[in-house]
Amino acid sequence: MFFDVGETLIDESRDWNEWADHLEVPRRVFHALLGAVIARGQHHRRVFDLVRPGVDFAASCREREATGSTHAVTVKDLYPDVVPCLKRLRETGVLAGMVPVFLRRGPWAIIRSGSGRFASPVHAIDSLSALPALLSGSLGT
Repeated sequence: MFFDVGETLIDESRDWNEWADHLEVPRRVFHALLGAVIARGQHHRRVFDLVRPGVDFAASCREREATGSTHAVTVKDLYPDVVPCLKRLRETGVLAGMVPVFLRRGPWAIIRSGSGRFASPVHAIDSLSALPALLSGSLGT
């Protein structure tokens, strides 16, 4: 079983909020622009060009690091259903890894869901808590 990281396993809100603070852009404005970029199918880093035209992303990362704010994921960033799901998968002998997938969670899921890209998934779940049971039924275990 393979999972996407951002907004499937990890709530990225803290990191995006820290970027907004670092760039001195109101968080709501930053998130609105980020949502617009994603809705248009553009790379999420395009938001940096919108709030700071011509920004050097690598230099901005170094500036953030110099202030002690780095993109480091902690256990607190995991969605609450992640650890129980991974434990249950491990108990049933399912190996877990990471690769881009789509879980209808978070504000960007609402935006992406209208794109038609995920119009007919084989299975659709709204929480990782539902995954072990879904797999048990699909695998006949």
